[in-house]
Amino acid sequence: MSDDEGQSPEPTELLPGGVGKRPEPERKADGGTLPMPAPQSRPDDETTELAPAATTSLGEGEGPGPERDAAPAPDGDKRRRCALAAVLAVALCLLLAAITYQAELWGGVSVPDVTGLTEAGATSALRDAGFDVSVMDVPTDSGAGTALYTNPQVGARARRGSTVELGVGVPRTVPSIVGLSLDDARSRLDDADITNLRLEYRNSDDEEGMVLSCAPAAGSVVTADEQVTLVVAQPYTVPDVVGLSQDEAARVIGEAGLASRVEWQEAEGDSLTVLSTSPRAGERASAGATVTVTVVAPGASSEAHVADYLASDPRDVSAYLRWKGWSFEYGVTEPGAGSLAQGEYAETGWKKAGVGALTFTPRPLSPAHGVFLGSLFTSDVLAQGSPIAGVRFEPVLTGDDADPQVNAATVSTWAARCGLESLEGTLSGDDVARATGAAAPSRRYVVGYGEQDAFVWAILVRERGVVVTCAPAGLYDDVDLSKYGDSLGVYLAYALGSD
Repeated sequence: MSDDEGQSPEPTELLPGGVGKRPEPERKADGGTLPMPAPQSRPDDETTELAPAATTSLGEGEGPGPERDAAPAPDGDKRRRCALAAVLAVALCLLLAAITYQAELWGGVSVPDVTGLTEAGATSALRDAGFDVSVMDVPTDSGAGTALYTNPQVGARARRGSTVELGVGVPRTVPSIVGLSLDDARSRLDDADITNLRLEYRNSDDEEGMVLSCAPAAGSVVTADEQVTLVVAQPYTVPDVVGLSQDEAARVIGEAGLASRVEWQEAEGDSLTVLSTSPRAGERASAGATVTVTVVAPGASSEAHVADYLASDPRDVSAYLRWKGWSFEYGVTEPGAGSLAQGEYAETGWKKAGVGALTFTPRPLSPAHGVFLGSLFTSDVLAQGSPIAGVRFEPVLTGDDADPQVNAATVSTWAARCGLESLEGTLSGDDVARATGAAAPSRRYVVGYGEQDAFVWAILVRERGVVVTCAPAGLYDDVDLSKYGDSLGVYLAYALGSD
């Protein structure tokens, strides 16, 4: 047995946890030791044998419970206490903020209610509340001199020292607008809360659109519903008077600030009706300028159109004849005949050199007899309005007409010249003698007759003479036609041929 045998082995130092032995340090040749390497961690895939956990024996009826398994951690209680403290702090801050806001310690000052106070009282109240005041006039029908509103409105908060607009009622007063343009006048009226306007336009030499007058006048107090009338300048323009009567046209042109001058023109249409104007309607003119008005000549569309005289106002006939150069000879009134027997009618004669003689008479089939009374009866009964019951025209025959052919063709020629239509028949002197049993006429003649509208006309053609007549049919209602073969034409021819 070696020296080592029989000796007890040296104790082995265990590593922490009782796992393995700590290796002994290597010794150097000189008896020293080499340094020990540091312990190495065990790889994850190696198994470490652990000491078994100690166990506790439970008595009967004992076991695990919530109190033992979930004991509260001390830091959780601390967090809850902190959160509660924070909530209480916020609530306290909000309460303090509300109290101080209501006390107006911050957030501005409330605008007080000053509605209905006088201007001075409202201004004082607002200044006492810490505001500056700007007063605005507010036109009103009632409440003048009192506060109507504030801006900001009552109860609103505003910074102390800020400006509050105070609306104070004032009477609604018409401003001065005469001489302004219409646009500027409207603007001023809007500012005065006056919107019920009526515009009238008047011709003027002033600038177009200028306000010439205002009613009620400036300074007048009006209500919101009261109408204000503005007269506005417009340039002079020729009004449209075509189709109006001569008198009506003159009135309209005069109202437009212009003068008128009448020119007559023989034309178809109602007597004295306006045909045209110069300048034309709508053209501008200076104040007082003269407008030439052309109208249908009164009395007749031609001097020889006898039926036109019957359809015209006798005053117009007189004016027309004078305009055409006819000379008044005499004038008197005579009773009518037939259905016209109850009235007094014009018996008046006119002449024009180179044209002929016109007689307005209730006896157109008989030669004019008033010529013997010309020096005694000098009144223009047509101009006085005496009605016309019949017309007799005796033209002057010159040139080719000086020696007319006594036949139906000549009758037709003169009918056309005198504007007569609807020729019904032509009778010679011999025809009349046979129809009436009278002696043959000493001179040859022919008579044509017809009816046009409500008038009866007849034309006598004889050697060196023509007579044209026209009268209302009623003028012959009392004639006994049995003596004339019951023919009005025979009666007309007999009466004319016998003169």
